[in-house]
Amino acid sequence: MPARASKRLKTSPSIASTTMDTPSKHATHTSWAESRGNQISGVVPASLPGRGIGLVATRRIKSGQRIIFVPAKAMLQPDIALLKKLNLHNASPQAQLTASLMAREGEKDEVYEMARSVWPTWQDFEACMLCSDGPDLNSNAYDGVIPPSVKSPLDRLLKDLRRDVDDISTAFSAADLKADKQTLLYHWTIANTRSFHWKPAGKKQGSMVVCPFLDYTNHCPSGQGEGEEIYATYGAHPNDKLLVHYGFVLPSSSDRPNNDDEVRLDHVVLPRLSQAQQDALRDVGYLGGYGLIPATNEVCYKTQVAVRSVLLTSNEWEYYIGSGEDLADSKDEEVKRWLIPALEEYLEEAEHAVAKCQDRKQNAEGATKAKLGLLEMRWVQIQDALKGYLGS
Repeated sequence: MPARASKRLKTSPSIASTTMDTPSKHATHTSWAESRGNQISGVVPASLPGRGIGLVATRRIKSGQRIIFVPAKAMLQPDIALLKKLNLHNASPQAQLTASLMAREGEKDEVYEMARSVWPTWQDFEACMLCSDGPDLNSNAYDGVIPPSVKSPLDRLLKDLRRDVDDISTAFSAADLKADKQTLLYHWTIANTRSFHWKPAGKKQGSMVVCPFLDYTNHCPSGQGEGEEIYATYGAHPNDKLLVHYGFVLPSSSDRPNNDDEVRLDHVVLPRLSQAQQDALRDVGYLGGYGLIPATNEVCYKTQVAVRSVLLTSNEWEYYIGSGEDLADSKDEEVKRWLIPALEEYLEEAEHAVAKCQDRKQNAEGATKAKLGLLEMRWVQIQDALKGYLGS
């Protein structure tokens, strides 16, 4: 399960010196991982300014060259016997891994302790993960400052968290095992942020596992790994999902845009469509999921289809869906004119939300202040994307 490497990498003085500053616990962890059968070649953990701990290259690495291999015996896997005993064998994969890690902690398991020695702390998660406030997230600190495009994946994640908390708490209580809220939330978040999906050869189903050392890898947008750091792409995720699931927001600039990011527009587009238009879009699989792509300053194809359901005749619309082209003259400018009022409304919403975040940060402390900062960063990105499209 090797991480994705850049095509050719070389060590620079800045990275070399940074590597030497990495705490000794990471060197100890590396040696321990190798003793468990991990194959590690040409990479080391390093402290990276603004990115925490990551992996950097110590030599030139060619495309296709294996740099990390984690054998099954080195992984922290779900404990099948324990899960059957606790009646959790039908729980979600994340709940199964969470329960197994919690049991290892209670047993003072040496493998667990060595793996945990380089994990983020609960305080680290509190400062960046919205779900750290618990599955109900009742804090008034975030009212009105969670972007609609963040709220949707956050609601889904909190629903999953609520289910898993209930399942694990019930199972541990029945077995007279300790399962306090913070311990459960901590291990659930570890499973959510640091695990990999693994399916052994010959097995029908895979599972979520922790891969010591491999889990040092940081994320980068698709196809944008470069320099000395070794990245793994978690998926082509927009910043909304990265914020909800991993607790960070990737920056973007004109010279290095985030090609995976998008600004969802559903909450300002759908109300402007009639019920008949929404029904027609549902029939062809294009209801919802509308987005503005900041990297290209364009709206996505689904948005083009949705707006054309208003502007075109049935025949013209069906032709566009089938070919991706307008039957006569291009309607792109008409689409933009139709979208302008909706996006101006969203821009005003973003400007108010940025002001709210800034105001609340003045009276907030610690983890709440840090998370308000992340939400403000996301709103600013939304604001900038909308301004770019509107030409303001």
